[in-house]
Amino acid sequence: MLLLSLGYWLFTQAQAAAPAPAGSYPPGSANYCRAMPAFAVNQGFSQQSFYSTSDRQTVGLLLIDGSEQRQGATYQHPSWSMAGSLGPIQLDGGGNAYVAPVPTINVLSNIPEQQNTIYRVDGTTAEMAAYATVPAAQIPDATNPYGVLGLNYDCDTRSLYATSVAGSTRLAEVGQIVRIDASGATGRVVDQLSGVDAIGVAVWNGPEGKRLLYGKARTSEIWSIALDGRGDFQGEAQLEFTLAGLGPRGDDKARRIVIDSATQLTVYGIEFSYNLIAPSEKQQTAYTFVRESSSTPWTFEPPPPEEQ
Repeated sequence: MLLLSLGYWLFTQAQAAAPAPAGSYPPGSANYCRAMPAFAVNQGFSQQSFYSTSDRQTVGLLLIDGSEQRQGATYQHPSWSMAGSLGPIQLDGGGNAYVAPVPTINVLSNIPEQQNTIYRVDGTTAEMAAYATVPAAQIPDATNPYGVLGLNYDCDTRSLYATSVAGSTRLAEVGQIVRIDASGATGRVVDQLSGVDAIGVAVWNGPEGKRLLYGKARTSEIWSIALDGRGDFQGEAQLEFTLAGLGPRGDDKARRIVIDSATQLTVYGIEFSYNLIAPSEKQQTAYTFVRESSSTPWTFEPPPPEEQ
């Protein structure tokens, strides 16, 4: 189930006229500014409310109140089902939410030509509208119904990173990771990393600067690439670690990457092979990785015996 809490953090941050130098950002996750949307507060939703895209009875996005006082209270704006089944969710400091279409059991509610469109839910009006489109490298193949699979918002640079596998086939890896300038009412693709099929993605602020972590869609590997002060890609990508041989399946792909702290992250792994899997068959496993410093490798931290 894909859930995203709305009320954990509420920060405001002035944006500098020039990009900050590498290493000057708060260590750990760059998505610390996510805020409760004003429309939800005005409707009486608590700080324990969250968005969900996994309710089997509801197509699209759903807001759920998880507090004891209003447990079970839900809300869906009429526009939240316009793009069919949705997948990744990200929030920014203004309470806006970013989502993308991801088909589940079938593609009946998802238009193939719109699988690379990213939508934004306005934090004030609750209206969902197309925000940015990731250009596909080639026309999608019938064997691959997917487009955008991963999103991550960087509060420091006001960038939205998106991974897409649109157009990739069994033999051709033509996916891409893009940086979208999310500082305006309409998003603009301003940089891209081509020829990469990836799913989960996250920005990590380390002592030596920003790095974008991403999980490959064809292997169990997690790679990273350095980001400059504006958030653009720089240098060569490098392998960080792999999920191969871990968990009940042994070949999970990184569906989601969560930066827990400056020295710890959690990877949520799933089975993925470019084909649709019924929700009852989907299984997700959490993997924790830690590192002592930026000069030491990430190492897997096994769960306690009772949690295995």
